[in-house]
Amino acid sequence: MKTHLTLSLALLLACTGIANAQATNHFANSTNRGTPDGIPPSEEAVCDGLTGAAHGLCTAYCEAMDCDSGSPQASQTACNKVGNKFEQITGGRPPCGCPCVGRVEGYIEALNGDFGLVSCAGFVAPPFIDFVALVTAEDPARQPGAQASGFLGNFCGFAGGGGDALMITDQEAQSCLALVRQKAAEAGLTCPTAP
Repeated sequence: MKTHLTLSLALLLACTGIANAQATNHFANSTNRGTPDGIPPSEEAVCDGLTGAAHGLCTAYCEAMDCDSGSPQASQTACNKVGNKFEQITGGRPPCGCPCVGRVEGYIEALNGDFGLVSCAGFVAPPFIDFVALVTAEDPARQPGAQASGFLGNFCGFAGGGGDALMITDQEAQSCLALVRQKAAEAGLTCPTAP
């Protein structure tokens, strides 16, 4: 699977003009520190950049209730209600639906602009591929991004050879793509969209 992911990323990035792609399957081991996802709410950054009700609902869904974990601290009904309200306000699902947020070190920090955001790169050709990545000022090769593709596979993580990537499901890929585009929009950047 690692070879398939690496080849898929290399092919995709070569097509989009982003060279030297490397990716590995990376499943960070989080130590349990009192919450189901192993990350105390005070250390989570997934909701950074959101304001008002969107920030409050995101914090409830992703951090306090841990609705994205295998052992949420609330019922499925409560998680659905908060998730649906967040979607009603923002037009998208809560950002913690993207597995890279909690499992790839530095991913959410990069999306939040901690390393400076320069541009949004990508390639969109429905229904075959949807790929977006943010280019960071600090390390242009370390591009937090996501891809949904039936023939190249779905991934989230760092493109351009700057870090780890995870193979993910179609639904997770859609969450990750939405998250990358949301963070780009918050930074005033425009990502490629379908022609």
